[in-house]
Amino acid sequence: MIITLTAAEIRLSIFLAKARYQAARVAGVTDAKRGDQSSEETDLTGIGAEMAFCRAFNVYPDLTIGGAMRGSHDAIWAGRTVDVKGSTLGHARLLAVPWKTKTPSDIYALMTGDFPTYTFRGMATATELLDASRLTDLGHGPVYAMPQSELALP
Repeated sequence: MIITLTAAEIRLSIFLAKARYQAARVAGVTDAKRGDQSSEETDLTGIGAEMAFCRAFNVYPDLTIGGAMRGSHDAIWAGRTVDVKGSTLGHARLLAVPWKTKTPSDIYALMTGDFPTYTFRGMATATELLDASRLTDLGHGPVYAMPQSELALP
C-alpha cells in the first residue's frame, strides 16, 4: 500500500518534525537516530511515516510536541498502541532500540519511502520484535531487527 501525503499533511509533518526535535533537545532527550543521515532527515522521515500510516489505517496521529518523547506511541489502532518506524530504504528491516522494552507499544509498523511518499511494509507485535534473538548491531549500536519477510499484513 503506497501513501503520498497531501499538501496539508506535508506542512504539518514539517512543523511537527522541527517542533519535536527542539522540544526533545530542550528536555534533554538524546537523539537516538541509527544511521549517517541528518537528524532533520530522520525526524521528517519518521513523522511523515507516522502520518502516512495513520491515513492508511484511518486513525489520528499523535500531534503532541512536548509529550512525544522517549517511550511514547504514535497512534492507537484497533485498540492497540502503535509505534511507527520509518526508513528511506525500501529493503529496511523493522528496527527498535533496546530501551523500547521498558515501555513497549503493542504493535510496531514499518513504513519505507522518501518524504512525502511511503509504502506500508507490515507490522509485528512487541513480543515478536523485542525478542532477545533479534538483538543485533548494524553498525550504530544494538537494535532489535526483523526482516520484512516476517512482518504481518492486517
